[in-house]
Amino acid sequence: MAKLLKTLNPEVGKKISLLDSVMIAGLKIFSEQALSKIPMVGNGTIRSGVIKAVSGVALTSLAPKSGAIGKGASLEATALMVDAGEDIYRALFGGASVQGAGERQVGQSNQGAGVKRVI
Repeated sequence: MAKLLKTLNPEVGKKISLLDSVMIAGLKIFSEQALSKIPMVGNGTIRSGVIKAVSGVALTSLAPKSGAIGKGASLEATALMVDAGEDIYRALFGGASVQGAGERQVGQSNQGAGVKRVI
């Protein structure tokens, strides 16, 4: 298993900084929103997970290994792989999400939420 992981991503086991983690999170959010608008890719499905995983592996393989472009490509590849894992997990085990009190999903409104209309 370790040999397979090293083959897919030679950087496995390398430490990353807090700044890198924050940049990966931001890139993941941006990439997820952009890719979910493409009908063939979508979000939260096995297909979207596979497309993102293949894209992450390809980006890791094709991008330069050093310099600013290499660093950016490495961070984006990591973001794609994290998003791919999330998509596959959600597709297999359900898209349950935890919402705190007062939080609403996009598209929900306050109407009918215990507010009485006075005419």
